[in-house]
Amino acid sequence: MALIGKIRNNSWILIVAVGLGLGGFLVMDMVSAGQGPGGGLSQLVVGKVNGEKIRRTEFERINSLRFNGSTLPSYQNRNTLWDWFVEDQLLRDEAEAIGLGISEAEVAELEFGANPSPIIRRNFPNPQQPGQINRQQLDYFKGLIDGGTLRDEIEQGRMSPQFPEFWRMQRDMIKKDRLQTKLQALVQKGMYTPNWMAEMGYNEQNQNVDFVYVKVPYDQIPNSDVAISDSDLSSYLNANAARYERKQEERVLDYVVFDVLPTAADSAAIRTKMAELIPEFTNATDGDSTFVLRYEGVITPAYASKDDLSTGIADTVMNLPVGSVYGPYVESGEFRLLKVIDRVVMADSADTRHILLSATTPDQFATAGARADSIINVLNAGTTAFDSLVVAFSEDPGSVSNGGKYEGVTPNQFVPEFNRVLFITGVPGQLYKVRTAYGIHIVEVLSRTAATTERANVAFIREAIVPSKETQDNVFQDASQFIANNRSLDDMKAAAQEAGNLRVVSTPTFNKNAFTLGDLGFSNDTKDAICWAFSADPGDVSPSVYSFTDQVRYYDNKYVVVGLQDIMEPGTPSVDEIRTELEAEVLAAKKTEMVASQTQGMDLRAIAGKYGAKVDTIQRAAFSRPSMPGLGSEPKVVATAVGLGQGQTSAPIQGAGGVFVLQVTNKPAVGQATNLPQIRQQMNRTAQGNVASSFISLFRESADVEDNRATYECN
Repeated sequence: MALIGKIRNNSWILIVAVGLGLGGFLVMDMVSAGQGPGGGLSQLVVGKVNGEKIRRTEFERINSLRFNGSTLPSYQNRNTLWDWFVEDQLLRDEAEAIGLGISEAEVAELEFGANPSPIIRRNFPNPQQPGQINRQQLDYFKGLIDGGTLRDEIEQGRMSPQFPEFWRMQRDMIKKDRLQTKLQALVQKGMYTPNWMAEMGYNEQNQNVDFVYVKVPYDQIPNSDVAISDSDLSSYLNANAARYERKQEERVLDYVVFDVLPTAADSAAIRTKMAELIPEFTNATDGDSTFVLRYEGVITPAYASKDDLSTGIADTVMNLPVGSVYGPYVESGEFRLLKVIDRVVMADSADTRHILLSATTPDQFATAGARADSIINVLNAGTTAFDSLVVAFSEDPGSVSNGGKYEGVTPNQFVPEFNRVLFITGVPGQLYKVRTAYGIHIVEVLSRTAATTERANVAFIREAIVPSKETQDNVFQDASQFIANNRSLDDMKAAAQEAGNLRVVSTPTFNKNAFTLGDLGFSNDTKDAICWAFSADPGDVSPSVYSFTDQVRYYDNKYVVVGLQDIMEPGTPSVDEIRTELEAEVLAAKKTEMVASQTQGMDLRAIAGKYGAKVDTIQRAAFSRPSMPGLGSEPKVVATAVGLGQGQTSAPIQGAGGVFVLQVTNKPAVGQATNLPQIRQQMNRTAQGNVASSFISLFRESADVEDNRATYECN
């Protein structure tokens, strides 16, 4: 209140501050845009591809059109759209450079022709004929576009105002897809496999070897027996710099989680709420369905045996009088009430036959019902055999060839309506008309087994045991106070350790366009934390508490406090930044050298005895099979074996799971290739497939792509 009073008494200060703030924003925008007054603002450009701007307005327009109603996370859709814009520009640049294009006539053919674009096939499927396009709908749109009557249809409310924008976006997608297909085809058609390469491919496909080997697992050699220095790590990093090179700046956060858990008071309140429902649940009528649905419960459609029920309620359900309510009890993180709707003794299986008259609409059900009455009259009159009527009328392909019969049907195998007639209400030898979601069935129960089991139909009311709003607020206050008391990362770590029930977790490295943070996953607050990280210095603690929501029950299930641990600059990382990863690689190399020095002149059996290992055998190893049963995925080992001659022994090999020494026991000669044309054709297909899978990524490697999405996503 004192602060508010000062502001009121010195309002002129506020006016000047606001004026300076607005001026500062204008200057900041002009500077960030690299332009003077009148120039565009940097936030209006999402990025650049080879100097061509991707404008924010266009990006957001397409995002809204393309992903409206999408159930995927928004960040995933935005990343997909960004990739599309980048790829589209790269393809257009390349096509322009070589004089490749798409004519208006070609676009029209791709939209409405006999062989339309895959984009059209995806957007206009025929629901009645899977795999086919909806030609009637497509012709209707063609008529509107060609006839110039699209605007009239929109003005009269028969067409969405967004349709022109949708069609424009779709046309751009068609052009991109067509350009990519043409460019890929140019590359693929220019590929050729010479004879020497086909012969080498033949040898690689047909050369196999048998070998024996000894594996010394890395953990068999104590790490303390291997000395690793920083110079060793530096040497390894320098030799493998390209493997570890960082393309852009990355950062790492440390965070502390304050879990939001229900208190005893929360649990008691939910239990009381559930207990108050017992009288109304007990007296519910209308098959209990209205009451159950009102409280978001469920009536199980199946009749459950004792073995089908959870152990905590099985005996209760089988002994409770029908119509009685049990609970509240706890199961799967919920308080539950259950009511026994029905309990019957059912045969363990039954034989039946039926005729299905399919229906989905009210008119179809009415027609099918009348036809079923006629068929039942014919069957009762005995003038036509059931089998004949099945062939003539039944639309169940699974039983037509068997006279409509299903034998050995178990309870709940069929839909509830059919199940009830088959095992509860039906009398063997009589005909019943049964309506299900599939249509109208004419059902006859042929027989039931003598073996029976008692089964129950149960309704549940459930309430999740979740923290109250008061509990969530209290935990939020605890996290806020933790931030207020610990304004540096060192203080945050020390306080977490002292608290005992808190722990500090490090995120994987992330860049400015990331939307997820390790185990924290995705939320709007995740992106806020990422944005903060790229405005902070190492050791800073964010002033904000970040909230995360339970994705099933939609309450705040944790609050997170974050601090910036480190900044990883682009380029080759330092040894300290990736020390753990480097140490694992160098340890493996050092242990391989140790085994080599300790086993000079020893055969495989002696090596196995020295390290407590065994001599194993691999048969028919080949380049095409780098993973072998018993060996695992060990491409270095297999490649070494194939490269040795029969009887030769390898030097120790640094494998994925340990140090290997092997000896080739059989290497049969590969015969002369007699089918080089087929081999060449196969190798061409493989190479062309590789082109299709890596085509765009190769373009991107040589492109100048400037990604500025974070500039506005973080504001």
